[in-house]
Amino acid sequence: MEVDFDGRWVNLEGFILDAPYLASLQRRFPDRRRFCGYGAATSDLSAPAVEWRGQDTYIQRDGVADDFGVFDSPDEFYARQGSNLSGFWRWLYSHVIRHRMNAQVRRIRVEKW
Repeated sequence: MEVDFDGRWVNLEGFILDAPYLASLQRRFPDRRRFCGYGAATSDLSAPAVEWRGQDTYIQRDGVADDFGVFDSPDEFYARQGSNLSGFWRWLYSHVIRHRMNAQVRRIRVEKW
């Protein structure tokens, strides 16, 4: 995800990795610098850019294969990119989940921080 911050676009990781989880990975793999696994893909496991400092944040940067662009809603994304869902899960997404996601996006856009 990208946000306009102080007049420039900043990449924010879409995957939330909390501090205790990251610390656990660092303890389990103390000698690893480049790391890919357990929800992390980074060139430096000892100091990944995950804390907000007004700059890009990533814990899966090395795992990103494609940039699909900017979309105003999940519906717009799936209309262009398609979906890998089928059966019950496709129905659930189409009739429930996407409506909730779009409503949340609308709420976030009008909130005054």
